[in-house]
Amino acid sequence: MYMDGLIEDLSGAKVGCNIGGTCLNNISYADDMVLLAPSIRAPRKLLKICEHYAERHGLRYNTTKSELLIFRAGNKKLEEVPRVELNGAALRRVERFKYLGQWLTESLNDDPDLERERRALTSRLPTDEALEPTA
Repeated sequence: MYMDGLIEDLSGAKVGCNIGGTCLNNISYADDMVLLAPSIRAPRKLLKICEHYAERHGLRYNTTKSELLIFRAGNKKLEEVPRVELNGAALRRVERFKYLGQWLTESLNDDPDLERERRALTSRLPTDEALEPTA
């Protein structure tokens, strides 16, 4: 219920990634949200919208659970990134994070998810002993 109004406020900002002529700036499921932005100024604006919304509704963000991931452009990694804050706390920059069970990485590489699935599949396979015929 609380998130619907925030999603409307964010969507109305018209700040975010343009995909096929549609501005996309958040992906949300229940109380889990990812903000999407094409520049460093855009997430700052989106985070201000989030802060104001939380303030109006008596909510607080857990800044220790909030992270900043910057996708790489090809093989280039942006080393120097201006500070991005939520409620006055700098967001910790990460190379990957888990969202709804899937790993998102700065290189858009899905190896962590493939490895997780490979291990899960391997653990479900029958052992050699289970395949031996019984007398």
